[in-house]
Amino acid sequence: MSKNLSKYPKSPGVLKPSQLITTFGPGSIVQMLYDSVMVMGLQSWSTKDKDYIELYHPFLQAVLRTDKFKMPISVEKYRVIPCTSFPTWGVCSNKRCNRLQKHDISPKVGSNGFQCDVCHYPLFHARFIVMCPYGHVDEFPWEEWAHKKTESGKSCDKPMLKFYGTGYDPGLANYFVECENCHAEKVNVGTAVAEDGLKGLVDKCSGYTPWLGLDKYTKNCKGKPRGVQTRSTNVYFSISSSAIFVPKWLNPIQQRIDEKISTITDYLKEDDENYLTVAKKRIFEDIRNEYKEWTPEAIAEEIKRRFELSKTIGENATELEIRNDEIEELIKTDSYNKPKLKIDKEFIDNELSPFIAQLKRISRITEVRALRGFTRSQPPDPFSSEKDQLENVHYCRIGAGQKWLPAVENRGEGIFFSLNEDELKKWEDIPLVKERFDAMLEGLMDWAKQRKWMPREHFKPRYILLHTLAHLLIRELSLFSGYNAASIRERIYRNDTRNGIMLYTTNPSADGSLGGLVRQGKFNHFKNILKKSIHSSHRCSNDPLCAENNPLTKPKSVEEAMTRINGSACYACVLVPETSCENSNRLLDRQMIYNPNYGFFRNMKW
Repeated sequence: MSKNLSKYPKSPGVLKPSQLITTFGPGSIVQMLYDSVMVMGLQSWSTKDKDYIELYHPFLQAVLRTDKFKMPISVEKYRVIPCTSFPTWGVCSNKRCNRLQKHDISPKVGSNGFQCDVCHYPLFHARFIVMCPYGHVDEFPWEEWAHKKTESGKSCDKPMLKFYGTGYDPGLANYFVECENCHAEKVNVGTAVAEDGLKGLVDKCSGYTPWLGLDKYTKNCKGKPRGVQTRSTNVYFSISSSAIFVPKWLNPIQQRIDEKISTITDYLKEDDENYLTVAKKRIFEDIRNEYKEWTPEAIAEEIKRRFELSKTIGENATELEIRNDEIEELIKTDSYNKPKLKIDKEFIDNELSPFIAQLKRISRITEVRALRGFTRSQPPDPFSSEKDQLENVHYCRIGAGQKWLPAVENRGEGIFFSLNEDELKKWEDIPLVKERFDAMLEGLMDWAKQRKWMPREHFKPRYILLHTLAHLLIRELSLFSGYNAASIRERIYRNDTRNGIMLYTTNPSADGSLGGLVRQGKFNHFKNILKKSIHSSHRCSNDPLCAENNPLTKPKSVEEAMTRINGSACYACVLVPETSCENSNRLLDRQMIYNPNYGFFRNMKW
């Protein structure tokens, strides 16, 4: 936190800003070279403005109910993000020692890590913690575990623990803990991560939330504690939301409001009855003097749009509202050229016009992606609001009372296109489409119910069609664009009157991109790739099993019912890397593309 680093322990390592809002945000456990650390919550981060770049996106701020976004600045030998060692149990790296012992929350000044109390060899962390479904974590009860086979079941007065493996197999069943002081029978750690592995040792969750403060506990937690490995994928699931800049949020008035809001609000009290009136008046007067080409009515309208945005979208908004805001602008904008966004419309010939309504190359895209929380044990519902998460999926806060969220600004390129809306509505009315879609939607709802999810979106058949087509195009574009499939993301736009697909790639480290994706957005290239994608949907190396996967088949068990989330879709034909898909490879069916009876592109000429 200070440039004078000599009085602080050495930094355990370096993270990129983009990692802080995905894999390694507040509350996560990060495996560094010399230690395992937990990233502290926002309340412990630097309070100096120079340590961050302030980011704004009016609509995303309104949906997430936050004043601003901040992106930590990566500066060599300068610390912004605090962390604490967790877990604080380590195992000696000396194979002749293997002592299991507890250490401090940070190494001594001048030291890279922790050393064994006995032989002074470096320690590596003991990779077990206790976790409950509500997100609370705590130290693993090593002393109690080592003495669980004793008559008393309690630890001796001066435990001297040893952790070692037999060397025959890398599995947990071949690792043991024993006490060299009382010579209690050695205990296998293979069951430490079992559902009831801690029964009798830790029967009640401590409610510990170390990322919110090393002395912070939640009282009377009803979650069932269980042992997990620190590197398990279910220890941390980030909840992030993103929005791209569209023309209405890039006009000079909106950008000037961004610059002025933080300054004005610093001098105003939010509990003042005239807070909004005074703020809007000051902003109006300043902007009117600067932009004389704008009429007072136009300036007032922009200010009104900005300050009444929260009322417009409601209190329980989700990312779907962000998509609806974007699609309106993308549909009506044929040409636009600003530093953060560049759009060019492509001509569509008579052959594709029955299927494709619009095609646009987006040479510059600017996306703001913000972290708003996280879950443990199970991933969050991607289509729910923060209120839904709090009530149903054990949403965990990343700070205590801060009015900002960590975010990054990504820049890149993409392709946007929409299907013929009239033809799409006709397709959605086909009985076979409705029947197949209803079965998949029923499977999704059953699956979500098991996880206590409450999807608020009213899905329609068009979502499965758009989602599947996006996946097929991602797989095909990865062969021609110069980007691999994991680097190309999808944004599916769908409501009752609008539809669209954006396939894009963004990078926080540099402006612009390789240009390979935009090049494939030129009509002749896109037409060729679209036809190849549709043609590839006809076959799969797992056919006939994949093609015959029918969600209409009545399930014989709960496990079998879960397979009804998708129709004909597998990793050999439709599924893509998780980083590319917005819905974790759910609601996909290539039959909706090519099927001769009800596929949307069934009448396309080859």
